Amino acid sequence: MIVTYAPGGGEPRRWEFAPNQVDVESAELIEVHAGTSFTEWARSTMEGRARALRVLLWYFLRKDLPTLRFEDTPKFNMGAVRVDLGRTELLELQSNLDKVPAAKRDQVRAVVESGLAEFEGEPLPKVD
Repeated sequence: MIVTYAPGGGEPRRWEFAPNQVDVESAELIEVHAGTSFTEWARSTMEGRARALRVLLWYFLRKDLPTLRFEDTPKFNMGAVRVDLGRTELLELQSNLDKVPAAKRDQVRAVVESGLAEFEGEPLPKVD
């Protein structure tokens, strides 16, 4: 996933986010502040839920400010934090289009193609 934080009047910041790469200590803190399981929280970020986005922003800001308390996470407008599918997720969706219900397949294909076009010219992600 690609997370973009664009505070009013500030320079946008972008991070690549892979939930399965979050260390267990951070995941436990996320669960405390999100009030839900880590898996449900990660899903909620994609749904744009306010609390999930606030926890996500706190998680990334702590990379630069390790002592940042959750309560001190900057207030933001809902449009200031965006979560988009990353190239890895889009490629995975593309390879699994046959599993998407036929009624939604064209819609999903269009989203995938549009999303991948944004990554045109960038190197392919590493496969482990």
